[in-house]
Amino acid sequence: TSATQTQFRALDAWIDEHSWALCQLLAPDDEILFGEWLYAMHSIKYTRLPGYFIAFDIFSKRTNSFASRAHFRERMAELPIPIVRTLAERPFGSAAELLALLDERSAFADGFVEGA
Repeated sequence: TSATQTQFRALDAWIDEHSWALCQLLAPDDEILFGEWLYAMHSIKYTRLPGYFIAFDIFSKRTNSFASRAHFRERMAELPIPIVRTLAERPFGSAAELLALLDERSAFADGFVEGA
């Protein structure tokens, strides 16, 4: 919590700043926005973050399922909350073709994509 962990104090301010967008986005008592809070120091030095919170999914407790990529992007499109980029949405012909994605540049750091 923000009371015990200094890295989360800025999260309280972020929630206040984005409360309207969160209320527009999420169904009360049902949906949860998943994302990563990037305020604290990470093993990757992020130099191009669009914000400290990057969303990556919406979960429905009612249906016990996550949103499809298309539905997630559609719902997030008009809101001021950044989302992770999708590297690829297609079938791969080989393992080498898939592994080639590791040579892509990160959207948020000066190095290669995260996980490489």
